[in-house]
Amino acid sequence: MGFIKGNTYTKTRVRTAESAITFIDSRYKSSAFDMSEFESKINGAYHCGKTVSRNLEVVLKLSMVSKCHIKINAPSIVPIKKPCAVKPIPPQKYFCVNTARGCFRYKYNKLFHYIWKEIWSTCSKNFKRGFNNLMKTKYLIEMNRYRRFCGNPPLLISRKLIDLAQRCADSVANYRKSRKDITLKSLYNQYSKYRELIAYTSRGSSMFLIYVLFEDAWTHNSNFNRLSTKKWEMAQLMDKKTKYVGIGVSSSQNTVYVCIKFASDSMYAE
Repeated sequence: MGFIKGNTYTKTRVRTAESAITFIDSRYKSSAFDMSEFESKINGAYHCGKTVSRNLEVVLKLSMVSKCHIKINAPSIVPIKKPCAVKPIPPQKYFCVNTARGCFRYKYNKLFHYIWKEIWSTCSKNFKRGFNNLMKTKYLIEMNRYRRFCGNPPLLISRKLIDLAQRCADSVANYRKSRKDITLKSLYNQYSKYRELIAYTSRGSSMFLIYVLFEDAWTHNSNFNRLSTKKWEMAQLMDKKTKYVGIGVSSSQNTVYVCIKFASDSMYAE
């Protein structure tokens, strides 16, 4: 095994190869195999077009000249089977995700849309009946995918924060608070032991709620780990210091209310 940089081939002693596709698309399982064992089974033969050689260095040099691919019969990587796959509906041209910071609209980002589609391309047969629980699960997966993209560890679920977040979401939905009320509530809780993000949108647009808020936060400043007292809630949620989270979802008529409680210290999450 080895790698090529420019016209130089550097041989390594790495004996195990692992597919890179799992880092590109999380729908695929990790697959690794022992190259030394593989070589012994096929007597060290490598294929580059019609050329067959037992010398990997020769094949690598040939591939640079002929621009062909080296074929190694590695174990096939099979996507994880999913219960149901559908094509996500395209976002509406005009819809709004409301928070204490204002109204945020959908903006297309090719990379983030790919991540979003990967998560929301699966569905549940009981989507209508288990809507709130499904949204909580999807929101958590989506937030952790964005955190992984930013190089930060996944958020951990806190039962205490889940209870607090659900009470918050139910309260907002029951009283159908306006953005002004949510703003006052957020200002009141800014010195609390934990932080919170409250947002609401139409039921049909609820799948895009996290996407819209993350895209806006990324556009303003993608360095979520920066030290700043002016970071908005989504930026704080993506910060590597944030470790624990609880999500509450409640519906009232055609509006979905979401409350996310999060904390950096375990003593506030237990």
